[in-house]
Amino acid sequence: HAAGQTAHGFHFLGLAQLHFQFFMGNFMASEAAAHLATIAKSLMESGNTVGASAVLQGASSLDSENMTYVFLLGEVFLAGNENSAAAEQFRKVLLKAPESPRSAQLLDEACARLDMPDFCRKIWQEIAEAHPQATLPKARLQAR
Repeated sequence: HAAGQTAHGFHFLGLAQLHFQFFMGNFMASEAAAHLATIAKSLMESGNTVGASAVLQGASSLDSENMTYVFLLGEVFLAGNENSAAAEQFRKVLLKAPESPRSAQLLDEACARLDMPDFCRKIWQEIAEAHPQATLPKARLQAR
């Protein structure tokens, strides 16, 4: 456990340094968010989904227009078996990028785990209505 604790400590040391740099004006918000995403990926790889989700939420708040962080947060929630939270993240991504096949696949995976067909149908309905020209949401909706 000593190696894991050391790695965990380094992540938080990195976060502290990042916060200091950001508040000193050495980073723009988008750069800070990218650094946070890198830290989150490392936490995720070490199995720390709780830490990864917290860091990604920070990244998303710094660069709210970047759907990459929302997508990654969905993946973290899915890995942590937080399927409802994962579905919500993929819904957000698909509302911005309705033809994203990977987001659609992961939304369907979260929905299958939830075993709540009406809930999932409503999500696809919302996406299809928001983007009537998009073919992927229509196809997913028809498959339900």
